[in-house]
Amino acid sequence: MKKFILVLMLSALSFQGFAATRVITLVNHQYEGVKQWLPGTIYANVGDDVELHLINKKGKHGFRIKAFNIATEVGKKMVKLKFKADKAGIHKIDCQLHGAHIGGQFIVNGK
Repeated sequence: MKKFILVLMLSALSFQGFAATRVITLVNHQYEGVKQWLPGTIYANVGDDVELHLINKKGKHGFRIKAFNIATEVGKKMVKLKFKADKAGIHKIDCQLHGAHIGGQFIVNGK
């Protein structure tokens, strides 16, 4: 019984304050001349650590989530971005380089 309680206590301690990282991969896609990041809608919860993997196979494209002060250029190498989803709401994803591209949305659910 003492071993069971010890294991239970150690398990509880190991999970306290544990925050998983939400890893999301987005791929820049072009269809009939229209460029967009897919998936077009991504989700997280307030307080989540978020890691975005941005993949682009052609040219150079921008990726921006203004509400989180994120703006980067993506060439042919994958770009990883890490940040905390600390603002609930629906946030616009767009390209700061080419305004005509189709944007998306980042939905952060409040707790």
